[in-house]
Amino acid sequence: EHASAALRETEEHYRLLAEHTEDFVSVHDSEERRLYISPSYFRATDWTPEEVQSTPWDARLHPDDLPKIKQAREANRAGQTTLIEHRVRCRKGSWLWIEARSKPIMGSDGRMQRLVVWSHDITERLRAEQALRASEQLLREVIDSVPYYIFAKDREGRYLFVNRAGSLCYGLEPRDLVGHLDADFAYNREAMAAFLKDDQEVIDTGNPKFIAEEQVAFADGSKHWVQTAKMAFTPPGATERAVLGVAVDITERKLAEQALRDSEEKFQRIAANIDDVLYSVDAQTREFLFVSPAFGQ
Repeated sequence: EHASAALRETEEHYRLLAEHTEDFVSVHDSEERRLYISPSYFRATDWTPEEVQSTPWDARLHPDDLPKIKQAREANRAGQTTLIEHRVRCRKGSWLWIEARSKPIMGSDGRMQRLVVWSHDITERLRAEQALRASEQLLREVIDSVPYYIFAKDREGRYLFVNRAGSLCYGLEPRDLVGHLDADFAYNREAMAAFLKDDQEVIDTGNPKFIAEEQVAFADGSKHWVQTAKMAFTPPGATERAVLGVAVDITERKLAEQALRDSEEKFQRIAANIDDVLYSVDAQTREFLFVSPAFGQ
């Protein structure tokens, strides 16, 4: 009687666990017949026990998932525990994604006698993951569309991220740069060492740094002037800080400034060698902006 009472108490504990969990619990025999299905399955799908028992085992499974489910069942018959994700159709036509762990109970003859399946509804998790992927894709497209060079590097100088504009400096795709150092692709070792020194200073101090201008060489051999802002950040899931940088190509501005200086110097030389009186006056303040040497004479 003590043994029987202990057995009934244990069975009651398992029954309470199976019937009140939100996960789906089912037990099948070696012929795929359903011996037990927990009430949580019917609550989640709106099917009745009679509807389930009167239809084939695969009637509510997504056709595209049947091959991997059948493959899992073959592995179960061989004594293996499996974990797969697949879809289950609800009574109103919607689909639930579940993560199903199937564990075979083997007999003394080495054949599967029972199959216990514990399934967890992962529909909301997958929706959240899909929304996150869509958001990340949109963010990536936005970052790749801007003309600025955006990058992230670790302490050793390895690229953690680079946008399309930044990777094109090397004539590569972003995926070809990630995990590599500047030195793997560039030949100006002195400039690369300076970049790394700045990066490590930002990482060590946590203070942002603004570089008004610095010259870099592109893969095609052209020289460009860039203006760069760097700041420290900790990548998601990481424990060590990295550096995030945004660089703006100011080459055209530098060329325009140089052209203006050259034009002014040329004008000064011309003015110094003529006898005519030349001068320029500000229309508002009436102050002289320029006078030729002949003016003083």
